[in-house]
Amino acid sequence: MNVGVNVASIGGANIGYESKSPASDPPEVKSVNEALDYLLLAASPHKKGIVIVVDEFDRLQYDSCHSKFATLVKQISDQAAPIKFIFCGISGSVEALFREHESVFRSIHSELVERLALNARLEIIDDASGALQIGIPDGFKYRIAQISDGFPSFVHLLADKMFSAAFEANKDRVDSLIYKTGLQVALRSVEFSLKKRYEDALHKNTKKYEHVIWSVASDHNLDSNVETIWKNYISIMETIGENSLARQNVNTKLNQLTTESYGRLLVKPRRSNYSFDEKMMRGYARLRAEDSGCSLGKENADLVRM
Repeated sequence: MNVGVNVASIGGANIGYESKSPASDPPEVKSVNEALDYLLLAASPHKKGIVIVVDEFDRLQYDSCHSKFATLVKQISDQAAPIKFIFCGISGSVEALFREHESVFRSIHSELVERLALNARLEIIDDASGALQIGIPDGFKYRIAQISDGFPSFVHLLADKMFSAAFEANKDRVDSLIYKTGLQVALRSVEFSLKKRYEDALHKNTKKYEHVIWSVASDHNLDSNVETIWKNYISIMETIGENSLARQNVNTKLNQLTTESYGRLLVKPRRSNYSFDEKMMRGYARLRAEDSGCSLGKENADLVRM
């Protein structure tokens, strides 16, 4: 038996169940009801039901797709179907993940997974360092941990590029040149979608406003108050030795960054607060700043000075 469907009507997700018989081209599902029928068919051979993992659910952009997924989950719950979904995504709350269909929350148990603590980030780097027999000074480790903003994918990306650069240079230890090379390779390796939204926000001819983005990324809290952002901005400009914009210009840019024409890089979770729409953008902004010689983040600041 082989069941495979392209669920175009609920975000283009691919759902498949495989066994020994030959596969055929999956039909396109045109409604939530059809999607449920196929899922029930896939679950039918399994007495205990099936579990479907949907990763990076926060990347689903359209509210209509959120609504259809919510409707699907609600129908599964209402019918007590032997199907369970595990939705994984980066968000401040489950309500922010499912932007439509409030009643679906009765069918969902949410589990908050905090960003990695400092020690956990350092352990990832130490494990790789030990396995590869390539040393890395504490200062560089703490910088990687700080840039990552607690997201393991950035720890893995940066450590991978640092150690690869050391290996290719026939070095048994990461030095300043290897660190810089690894940063630049990591920047080129970041997902295209992150880079595009970031560049859209800059509008190419307004590079000076990049420092405003850095001022949001510099704070440890996911939501930053305008007062904190302004203080971060002044600190950044003093660090890089450039003249600051007027505060009103900074406030204007913050508001522009919440619009589609500027990539909708930021959202306003509440009045006078700003947050990155895509949480991993914070790590990318920190990576850009680090490559420009500006280390962001107050956490562990005393440990990253070289």
